[in-house]
Amino acid sequence: MSGPSEDWFAPPSGPPAPPRQEAPLRGAAPAPSPYLPSGPSRPPAPPQPTGGYPPEPYYAPGWAAPVAAAPPPRRRPGRRLWVPLAGLAVVGLVVGAVLGGRFWLDRRPLGTVDAATSVLSTRLGTGHCVQTLPADGEVGRVTVVPCDEAHSAEVVGARTLSFTQWPGAAEVAADLALWCEMDTAQREAGFHAVVWAPSEKGWGQGDRTGLCLAALDEGRANGSFVAGDEVTTG
Repeated sequence: MSGPSEDWFAPPSGPPAPPRQEAPLRGAAPAPSPYLPSGPSRPPAPPQPTGGYPPEPYYAPGWAAPVAAAPPPRRRPGRRLWVPLAGLAVVGLVVGAVLGGRFWLDRRPLGTVDAATSVLSTRLGTGHCVQTLPADGEVGRVTVVPCDEAHSAEVVGARTLSFTQWPGAAEVAADLALWCEMDTAQREAGFHAVVWAPSEKGWGQGDRTGLCLAALDEGRANGSFVAGDEVTTG
């Protein structure tokens, strides 16, 4: 027998080798690999960069790039309340100033009287003449006139009480009654003593002064005992 031809080779032993794949041309899509599964369960491979440019972002089917949430608007706490609160504060200051001013005016010394004036009794002092004596009880506002005009009573004394706390209306009245007395000329002219004492409410507001008045039950007087005038009645 003749020997084997030079063009014949014995088949290799073992499993057959996989078919040889040619390298893809530049820019062409790669051929699918027979060893990779295909179908809807695996997304397609991302495109390969070509021409030396950086790869574009790749998104698999059914997936979207996350969108950054817009930052919440900046809030300025208190801005909406600032104007109303500021307005209320201004109103409060105005009201407080008005009330404080009225409180001060109602309690500051009256001073010289040139014409008939309606004032709180807490403003009266020695030498003030009261046009008409009010009824017994709590004394609020009274009309004060110059003492050379007709009047029913004159404040002839003022005394600061020495109690450290409110002792009661009866105790205050008794203390002032021992001090308030008419002299001979006043008694002969028909005057009698009247005491105006602080009330408990007035005591709580700082009133510590009791007044002694020379008062007429009937008629009117002209002139001032405090000023040294010759007082006439009629």
